[in-house]
Amino acid sequence: MFLAAYPALPCQLIPTEFHQINPELRGVDVTPPGAPQVSAVTLERRLGESCQGGVCTSNSCGDLAMLRLDLVAAEDDQTPASGMGYRLELLAGEIPESLRDQLEVAVRASGSQLLFRPAFEDAPLLNATLQVVAIDGAGNESPPSPPFRVMFDGCTLSALGDQCDDGTGEASMAGCAVSHGRASARSSRGRDLAGAWGVLAVLYLGARRFGQRT
Repeated sequence: MFLAAYPALPCQLIPTEFHQINPELRGVDVTPPGAPQVSAVTLERRLGESCQGGVCTSNSCGDLAMLRLDLVAAEDDQTPASGMGYRLELLAGEIPESLRDQLEVAVRASGSQLLFRPAFEDAPLLNATLQVVAIDGAGNESPPSPPFRVMFDGCTLSALGDQCDDGTGEASMAGCAVSHGRASARSSRGRDLAGAWGVLAVLYLGARRFGQRT
């Protein structure tokens, strides 16, 4: 038996940026921002390593889960979009322990997305109705976004690519349904890996190939 290994750079995740209130705007800016809109919701989890047909592939981040909210940014008269904060609020349903400390905390968006990381094993426990509130630089709060549903669809992605892994080491092409507000739609499986996760700033992917000598 032989082993071919390809090194991977360490996994680097974009850190959470917490919202900061500008004391110079307090008492001066008293107009709340407009309500944010959540245009798409994606809950995914990805294996760190998966095998198929004697070939094992891996990524450098290990098993990860990600909740990504695509935003139409709230508008404000004095705070730019890059300085707006957002708070995720639970309306109904079940939130796993690893996500609870990420609720009710104002964070900045990463581009046009809000990113939350439940534990890999907790992702299937997420089944809830949520909303988002925007907070401007003075601390004024917007009306909440329309509520949206988040739940795990049963698809755990292989280490690489857009296939679901059924847990037996064999991947399938079954699409993963994600909830977009009131409706359910198929997620786009052809998107770039870094864009899909939203948190991978640099990710080199290593592969290991196993075979038998003849």
